[in-house]
Amino acid sequence: MAFASLALWACDDRTRLVEAYSVTDTVLVACTEGDFTLEAATPEVMLVLDRSASMASSFGTGTRWSTLVGALEATLPAVDGTLELGLSVFPAASTSGVECGVPDAPVLWPAKGQVATLLSKVRSSTLVGGTPTALALDAAAAALTSTQPRAMVLATDGLPNCNAGLNPSTCACPAGQQCGLAQRCIDDARTLERLSTHANAGIPTWIIGIGSDVTSTSLLDAMALAGGRPTTGAHRYAAVASPAELQAAFVAIREELSSCSFTTTSVPDSSGAMQVKLDGVVVPQDASGVSGWTWIAQARGELALRGAWCLKAIAADHPVVRISVSCGVDQVEAVVLQ
Repeated sequence: MAFASLALWACDDRTRLVEAYSVTDTVLVACTEGDFTLEAATPEVMLVLDRSASMASSFGTGTRWSTLVGALEATLPAVDGTLELGLSVFPAASTSGVECGVPDAPVLWPAKGQVATLLSKVRSSTLVGGTPTALALDAAAAALTSTQPRAMVLATDGLPNCNAGLNPSTCACPAGQQCGLAQRCIDDARTLERLSTHANAGIPTWIIGIGSDVTSTSLLDAMALAGGRPTTGAHRYAAVASPAELQAAFVAIREELSSCSFTTTSVPDSSGAMQVKLDGVVVPQDASGVSGWTWIAQARGELALRGAWCLKAIAADHPVVRISVSCGVDQVEAVVLQ
């Protein structure tokens, strides 16, 4: 379903951000007193790529799909040894002519050192069918099994659809169109719910919207918020209107994943606290993850720097993170050094 053929539908309760529910992690990392050096994390990341027929639309000097391939070719080799990358493309091809399913398994399971294979798989993908985004997110999340930080990157040019459980007489349809079939209804509520559920389970999602004529900004903004990795620009998702902007979006996500996530073998207990310093400067804690330091998953000892603090860590190239932990007292200090 292409952005080019759609207009923004009236805002109503269908596009509301689905309320997140809490997920309690099993405590895997205990509080141990002493001094420790944190290790840079090796995040496990699934690329979830929309290969619906509308990705053949013109974009720059090529198509949306060829431009997406070019952006991946330009950005992924740099993290071949530092990120465990996996690949999922959707929808799955169907002999029935209704391409609303997703593959039973990812094209590639996450692993380091397979960027060349990943790019080859992307280049050989054919464009077919609709946009079963919610199902694709579920399948990709199921492939993320690491104890390291986990994430998904969704690149899409269309509104989610393909929900056979919707009523075409009452569901939201693209403006100016009649749905006719349930699969043509806008699958907004389910997609938001799945993004929120995965984010609460420790699998956030970056949202990239491809196309200069993006008209579904309200839903894409809500998707970025539900996925837990909103941007700080005019839109909460990465809205790309040119090949250069698409490449920049992937660079920004790549750098944050590869340079700003850390793991620790000791975390504060319930009576402890944590102070983070970058080059001797206190970094504010920001649970929203916009700017400062935040836990990715405290139970697993995963933390990250966000916003301007992440940019400082990137500039440091290989930041060394040292922590001093005291348990059952008021303060735990973590010092991030260049």
